[in-house]
Amino acid sequence: MPVTFSEAGDGLVPPAVGVHLMGQGGAFLIALQLFMAVTSTANSEQLAVSSLFSYDIYKRYIKPEASGREIIFVSRVSIGAWALFSGIIATILKDLGIGLGWTYMMMGFLSLSLSLSLSLSLSLALSLALSRSLSLSMHKYMYMYIYLYMCVRIHIYLCICM
Repeated sequence: MPVTFSEAGDGLVPPAVGVHLMGQGGAFLIALQLFMAVTSTANSEQLAVSSLFSYDIYKRYIKPEASGREIIFVSRVSIGAWALFSGIIATILKDLGIGLGWTYMMMGFLSLSLSLSLSLSLSLALSLALSRSLSLSMHKYMYMYIYLYMCVRIHIYLCICM
């Protein structure tokens, strides 16, 4: 059952544990759980994107007198466009070698800077300026780290491909 570092970065620890503990039934349960989680997440994301684009952008700024049929059509087109965009981004990230481990790490970095400023704003009476300055400085360093990391990844990718 040893899982290599690259397999762990690709998110293969839960299936390995499921197979180790429960055999083929564990593998089926992990696959079923993964399918349900991905389906639910994709559904929620598509619903959010379609209503954001159709109501908040299209109806508000592009065509305020749009009928219900037009809004439904724009909503369906935006779901297709978002799915295509997400597929392209996923393919690029996969080609760059960015897996789930990197994604989880970056989610932690980005949410840390937001949660600190939010907690300071809620807990301290005079903390608005302090929380904003801390948040901006943390964002600056986080984004510099992300930028440098992505530049190194792209450089390595281009050196390998060329």
